[in-house]
Amino acid sequence: MNKTCKNCGCINPQSANYCANCGEILSQGEGYSVDSDKVENSGYNVNLISAEGPAKLQIIKMIKYLTGLELKDSISIANNCLTHSDGLTMFYNVDYSKAMKLKSDFENLGAKVKIIPINVNS
Repeated sequence: MNKTCKNCGCINPQSANYCANCGEILSQGEGYSVDSDKVENSGYNVNLISAEGPAKLQIIKMIKYLTGLELKDSISIANNCLTHSDGLTMFYNVDYSKAMKLKSDFENLGAKVKIIPINVNS
């Protein structure tokens, strides 16, 4: 039985604690509640999973613009994100709305992005 995220509707495996698409905490059935003292989100990391496709040049330009990196470093990120299982983290500890905006902007160009919640206590 899979878990459906109440925030974005993404279907996740039964064993998942967080939505793979948006990073929201997933409930685990009736009677389950998340103890806010045990799980505290301090922000989200935004990982680039894939930068392939017809708009790869625009994705590279966006990486350069948003990160302030040199062009060669932006190209390196776009080319090497596929070699890591969770992609390359481009933005650390951003709030949820900024993480979702970045995800949307990159996905509109054809990139694949993963948002990973940062837990203060785990």
